[in-house]
Amino acid sequence: MDLERKAAELEQANLRLKELDQLKTDFLSSVSHELRTPLTSVLGFAKLIHRDFCKKFLPGAGCVVDATVMGNRICANLDIIVHEGERLTRLVNDFLDLARIEAGRMKWNEQCVLPSQVLAQAANAVSGLYIENTNLELITDVPADLPEMLLDPDRMTQVIINLLNNAAKFTKTGTVTLRAGLNDARDTLEIRVIDTGVGIPEEDLEKIFTKFHQVQGQEIQDIGIRGSGLGLSISRHIVEHYGGTIRAESEVNKGSTFVLTFPLTTAAECAEAKP
Repeated sequence: MDLERKAAELEQANLRLKELDQLKTDFLSSVSHELRTPLTSVLGFAKLIHRDFCKKFLPGAGCVVDATVMGNRICANLDIIVHEGERLTRLVNDFLDLARIEAGRMKWNEQCVLPSQVLAQAANAVSGLYIENTNLELITDVPADLPEMLLDPDRMTQVIINLLNNAAKFTKTGTVTLRAGLNDARDTLEIRVIDTGVGIPEEDLEKIFTKFHQVQGQEIQDIGIRGSGLGLSISRHIVEHYGGTIRAESEVNKGSTFVLTFPLTTAAECAEAKP
């Protein structure tokens, strides 16, 4: 009887934990939605004010020193507002994605696409980061003849952009390489993002894929960059949705390599997915 009672208690506790987890997910989703609308409005108006003031009003200050100094200060402050607004927008979007994934509500627009095109779009999307840093070069090594795969191109692009963004943040000089190809058995697509940055301590190589984990270490602190700690966790969820894997290889001060593998889609699966 004691065993039956304890089993019943455990079952009730498990149900309660599931309810609490669902409440947490619903709360995150609701808060994220409520934040997005006003945040989008604030960010949009901040960008408009920055553009109009810095391009049209500031030049009118002419040789008035005080007005020019004040105008430049206003432009710099608006830059900060826009930058932080964009960072907060990314954070809210990450929370919303995480809530959807954990609740099983993520929408997948799966279609047969060429991986080379998806990877090229991701590289183009982050090219501005590399143009800004003249000491950093983005190299793409992606064959055009990779076979079609059944996946959501937007989600795949999201993963690659996250990895290329991270590489740009933590690599002051050198190169970031986006490479893709088939394995020797030609049944798996392998994608690598390789950088020459600060690297990741060995004890953090697995932890970085958990929610909210922040890598410690003097090299990271010197750069002074902190993210939400959600991007890699979300990326792992997306990759594993397609039966793939993601892992990191790294050595401090010698760079990092993120390796993604995806089982190839069969011709029959692609043909079935096409309208």
